[in-house]
Amino acid sequence: KRLEAAGYAVLAAYLSPTHDGYVQPKARHMGTMGLTGAFRAELARRTVPAEDPLVRVSSWEVSESRFVDFPEVSMALHRHLEASGVRARVFYACGTDHAQRCGLLGGMRAPLGLVVVPRAGDRPPGEKRGRVFVSEPTPGGIAGF
Repeated sequence: KRLEAAGYAVLAAYLSPTHDGYVQPKARHMGTMGLTGAFRAELARRTVPAEDPLVRVSSWEVSESRFVDFPEVSMALHRHLEASGVRARVFYACGTDHAQRCGLLGGMRAPLGLVVVPRAGDRPPGEKRGRVFVSEPTPGGIAGF
């Protein structure tokens, strides 16, 4: 809704499960179970209703031979759209904590945009015109994902 309020037409949203090269070491470090990328991608596919007109799950990231960090994943989508003749701006969406930890509060490298999705109770960052947009906080249990 925030991007639409700024005049953007939202064409699609992609869930991109993170590569095992990042998830598995992090899970071991945290002493928790690390579900495989293939399993997480399938779980995401089963979570998103087939009739959802907006959200799709992409397995591109988990199927790569190495860990591909989020800026590179976002740029790969941008290049793919551009090569397909689709003129669209790609926005990376993340929580307040991720934006702060990764130094994204000033925005991402052009041509990418950023949408910060705060959890209820977060102190959201300020917007940066045309670069960083802040949505309304996520309600209820969805914020835990």
